[in-house]
Amino acid sequence: MNNTDIQKFDQIKYQNDYNRKHYDSVNIAVPAGMRDQIKEYAKAENLSVTKYILKTIEFYEGRKEL
Repeated sequence: MNNTDIQKFDQIKYQNDYNRKHYDSVNIAVPAGMRDQIKEYAKAENLSVTKYILKTIEFYEGRKEL
């Protein structure tokens, strides 16, 4: 068996395929400087920005408490 017969595992492709299959992506535009403000809000709650945004949406939808 030579090198052309062996397929090399592509970790990045695997991760991208997994994420594409298991997650939706949402891109939002915010006013200049707001991204840093959101990061600070999340940090103060000891959350990632994604988790902070999801918890905020859940709170305003009345499904959970912060």
